Amino acid sequence: MKTTRRSIFKAALALPAIGSDLLASETARHSNSSFDPWVEIHAANLRHNVNEIRRRVASKPILAVIKNNGYGAGVAGVARILEPLPAIAGFAVIKLNEALALRDAAIKKPVLLMGPFDERDLAEAVARDVSLMVYTPAGEVFDRVSRRLQKPVSMHVCVDTGIGRVGVPHTQAASLIRNLASHKSIRIQGTMMTFTEDAEFDREQLARFQTLSSTLEKEGIRLGRKHAASSFALFQHEDAFLDMVRPGMAVFGIYSEKEFRSAGILELRPSLALRARVIYVKQLRRGESAGYNCAYVAEKDVWVATLPVGHADGLPRVAAKGARVRIGGRMYPIIASVSASHSIIEIGPEPRVRLCDVATVFDWQEGSRPEDVAAACGASVYDLTMHLNALLPRKVV
Repeated sequence: MKTTRRSIFKAALALPAIGSDLLASETARHSNSSFDPWVEIHAANLRHNVNEIRRRVASKPILAVIKNNGYGAGVAGVARILEPLPAIAGFAVIKLNEALALRDAAIKKPVLLMGPFDERDLAEAVARDVSLMVYTPAGEVFDRVSRRLQKPVSMHVCVDTGIGRVGVPHTQAASLIRNLASHKSIRIQGTMMTFTEDAEFDREQLARFQTLSSTLEKEGIRLGRKHAASSFALFQHEDAFLDMVRPGMAVFGIYSEKEFRSAGILELRPSLALRARVIYVKQLRRGESAGYNCAYVAEKDVWVATLPVGHADGLPRVAAKGARVRIGGRMYPIIASVSASHSIIEIGPEPRVRLCDVATVFDWQEGSRPEDVAAACGASVYDLTMHLNALLPRKVV
């Protein structure tokens, strides 16, 4: 097989018009090359996962965590798919710009901003009906913004029961919540905590949260919906489902822990795929190298192919240490080194792969799930989705 610049150009002209139905990314609105890698979102799998979670939690409402650009799927696109589902009570994000992007996309259901904010951010959030996660005393600021906008400040109070990240310490939480509840400008819509995911300590955390909640509710203080269960807790802490659950990764069909996949508790289906087209095929002679630092040296004559996807797109550098891609039903190892925009795969003694063939880095098929790719190369499964470049085209399938 001889690959020339002319053959590449002719092959590109012959490509199907995949760009016609690709959703624009959340940040990019320009045309994409036919050879750019792309992300696919499986809408039916997203809906299936929500139904599975709803079955598991006995119809408790679901606050879908779609932070970090919707775990790589695109925050607004995912919300549009999920919002019509009765099980979805609302959405949670970390960045203010994501919360506002949901409102700009005409998302009507509640949105919770779980990240930090200042007074200017507060005013913008309140004006756009975004709830805030609060864990510090700022009643005067809330009063001031509420008076100016003639709207109450909606919030979820975050209690730190032991994770030590953010949240009012549980020993100080009663005082803060009493203070917040005394302000007419404030609407407490929820009270929340986060597990450390240490099995023994998690039980102590939940007991602290429940003791606090019981004490305040006996005083007549309304805490809104109490929520503690993330995706991890769906498998570990049935007693923590409370008034609402707060899953993220499970919504996208990915098991955060290996043992969860075989536990038989939730049947999750991945909803994200990363694909690219082969841009170059060549033969390496015995002793020839590929990749930076001559990371790969051919032990015998072998065919290799180049994919236009690298760590800048979200493919981890460690993928070259065991991950494989699927082309035409066959699996091929990623070799050499993953550079910013390229990776190389080993084809074998025969040139089975052709220019423009579609290569799947991960998707929803067994053997190519994100968990499979992560396990094969020692990457975190979170790295395969959350690090997907926001500039990549997104396509709903």
